[in-house]
Amino acid sequence: MAISLYYFESAPPARSVLMVIAALKLKVDLIRINLSNKEQFAEEFLQRNPTHTVPTLDDNGFIVWDSHAIVQYLVDKYGRTDELYPKSFEERTRVNQMLFFETSILFPSLARAVRPVFYDNATAVPDNKIKNIEASFEFLETFLSVTNYLASNHLTIADICALSTVSTIQIFHQVNNVKYPKLVAWLSKLKSLEFYNVNLDGIQMFTDMFMPLLKKCIKISRETITFSSPIHLVSFIPIIFSIIERPKKLSYTMSVKLHYIEASPAARSVMMVMKVLQFPVEYMELDLSTKDQFAQIFLQLNPAHTVPILDDDGFILWESHAIVKYLVDKFGKTDQLYPKALQERAKVDQMLFYNASVLFPLLRDAVIPIFNAKAPLQSSSVPEDQKRNIDSCLEELEQFLRTSDFLAVNRLTIADICALSILSTINYFKEFSSCNYPKLNKWLNRLRSEHFYRIELDGLRKFSDMFSTL
Repeated sequence: MAISLYYFESAPPARSVLMVIAALKLKVDLIRINLSNKEQFAEEFLQRNPTHTVPTLDDNGFIVWDSHAIVQYLVDKYGRTDELYPKSFEERTRVNQMLFFETSILFPSLARAVRPVFYDNATAVPDNKIKNIEASFEFLETFLSVTNYLASNHLTIADICALSTVSTIQIFHQVNNVKYPKLVAWLSKLKSLEFYNVNLDGIQMFTDMFMPLLKKCIKISRETITFSSPIHLVSFIPIIFSIIERPKKLSYTMSVKLHYIEASPAARSVMMVMKVLQFPVEYMELDLSTKDQFAQIFLQLNPAHTVPILDDDGFILWESHAIVKYLVDKFGKTDQLYPKALQERAKVDQMLFYNASVLFPLLRDAVIPIFNAKAPLQSSSVPEDQKRNIDSCLEELEQFLRTSDFLAVNRLTIADICALSILSTINYFKEFSSCNYPKLNKWLNRLRSEHFYRIELDGLRKFSDMFSTL
């Protein structure tokens, strides 16, 4: 059997995989799934991928359906060198961090911009969606002020994944070369590479689908719109999950430090993994009500002013999924939480990206309106469309658990712990019906019996207290 890729060329995630395949010079059978004709809902395809998304990789029966997990897997298995996904510990971690940025910040800024045009009959991309794109561009410009490429001084899969998204955004919103000179130079450099030709057909198809729906051309320049206070998508996390009282700081003479707030699900997932690994850490709790995150010393660690942040003797990480991968690889006595076996690792990675791109946005989108309205944190406060989105996601999770007691492989991994922090928070204000989701409830109860769950309980109380003080 050959390697098969199910794809639709207009989809940026599919094009990122196609470009990596071209860069690796792999022979792959391409199977086109026409999303416009809803071919992704065919029973045969759903058996391979219950999330009905493209791309989906079938490597002789081994299925992976997240684009970022796919490209990691392909380079690890088929790359002649590790240049695109370095084996060097710190380099690989930086690539991982940037891949999670792409899946949770950059690509959603594109998806949310085009959705009103494709599905809500909008005749222009809303200004607030453009602001989110500009915020993403600002981050990219910052990253490129440190290295020549997004995660390193050479090309990696992080660049290729971001390239497919940014080149699509350019169809309706150009990158301003005055505001973002490094981003423009990076984009020009990547467009000159041979594998970029694979991207062109998809760009044209997206253009043909999208532009006729616009009744006015969108041209944003530095002179017409300024973004003195851009909406930083990642800043939603600390704003919503802030802590009211002053922090208590625990002191150890250790080189590993974690900047956190207990109410943040992302921070709690890292803290639970640390509990399982059983190594001492200096915990440094922030008080966002006094804007600790904007202190100069903190901004030097993380210009995005978000938590959690790991400082391992000067090596800084600010994305929770990248942090837990790093911690297990470096400090784990075994690889049980994050397997070294290639296929098992790909399955864990797949669920981590699902957590970052699907689960956490569900929580954020449900909670932000409640928080802004100063409403009680209860099911009746959640908009009906958000409830439907949550139920749809819970159905997918039920499907994942039909063949295993855990989400990625048949034992506890970091994928379960990261999902736990999100799902237990959602479950706090929306009950998971045991009739509709028996396997999910069994999974949740199983993890609640683990010794590290105490950390989750303490954080949920802080989460609840935050709303009770509104």
